[in-house]
Amino acid sequence: MKNLAKYMTALMMVLAMGLTFSSCGDDDDDDKGYSISIQNNSTYDLPRFRVVFLNNRDEQLTDRDFGTLSPGDKIKADVPTGAVEFYMATYLNGNWYFSPNYSTSYRNLKLSNAEVGEWSTN
Repeated sequence: MKNLAKYMTALMMVLAMGLTFSSCGDDDDDDKGYSISIQNNSTYDLPRFRVVFLNNRDEQLTDRDFGTLSPGDKIKADVPTGAVEFYMATYLNGNWYFSPNYSTSYRNLKLSNAEVGEWSTN
């Protein structure tokens, strides 16, 4: 019985120390940026592939050209502070084609022929 009491005391001390150490971590995780991964799983080359981030008033925050996104290629787009939506664009046959707007809650997109085929032109 004494061994059990010693074991429980030691276990409680270890748990208390673990809670103390885990609370000492960096609390600024919300301030750190994150990125959205976009992979071209379609059979289309997407020249002048752009990702445009918007705030909650549909104002453009950033517009980055990633060059050509070929089939199988993957990019990471950094999400700017205040962004709530984004869209993608590509320049084909003299026209810009635009995706629908996506929420920045999406972290990994894999573009298919069906998705890219539905993008609208200007």
